[in-house]
Amino acid sequence: MFEDVEDMLKLDDKRRPINMEAVKKDAAVRYSAPVQKLMKMVLKDFGIKDMKDVHQAERAVEHFVEDLVDTHPYFARLRKAAERLVRFYARAIEIDDLPKDKRM
Repeated sequence: MFEDVEDMLKLDDKRRPINMEAVKKDAAVRYSAPVQKLMKMVLKDFGIKDMKDVHQAERAVEHFVEDLVDTHPYFARLRKAAERLVRFYARAIEIDDLPKDKRM
């Protein structure tokens, strides 16, 4: 996908033609009448009238997701699977290019 880190960092370069085109397309969609109507409906559904309400909604969602991650059985299974993968690779990987001389 990227040749190196420098290519990846170019994604944020606003002067790149492809990025300029992406910003134009994003703005065209974001500020279109249907999307603005959708945003107004979503804000109304959540009772958001100002930035204070936005911050309260963000905190509520954060707490909900944190609780979900801590308590949902699928996340426990995911954690267990990740731990098993780490143990498997820790046993299977052989490192043979470690320095043999004295370290400072």
